[in-house]
Amino acid sequence: MLFDEGNLKRLAKSNYFQSIASNKELGMRLYANNYDLSPLQIYFIGLVNQYSSIYLDIAMNDVNPLVMNNEIYCDAYLTYKSKKREKEHKNKNTNPVKPKKDAPKGSGFSWIFKSPKKD
Repeated sequence: MLFDEGNLKRLAKSNYFQSIASNKELGMRLYANNYDLSPLQIYFIGLVNQYSSIYLDIAMNDVNPLVMNNEIYCDAYLTYKSKKREKEHKNKNTNPVKPKKDAPKGSGFSWIFKSPKKD
């Protein structure tokens, strides 16, 4: 790559860029342009989002904060998390929720799509 990836990752982990990325709803932006981003800008946004995800998992005590001290640990954790998500998604698709056979007709998904009350 034509840039120093280590410095880019260090910047993406920094409190400054993590704060800007997490405060999008306040109108804070990483770049002056919101359109036609360069490949470098897109890569940087991806890094910021990856580290934001790890910081969120650290805050929820899903992972040890030591993960952020080593790039290999970060990459390994993101790979583990991705594989875990794929496995959960696969299991969810193979075991769909079906209404009980003895349930009244039409009650299978009434909690999702509520029908209007009849007067």
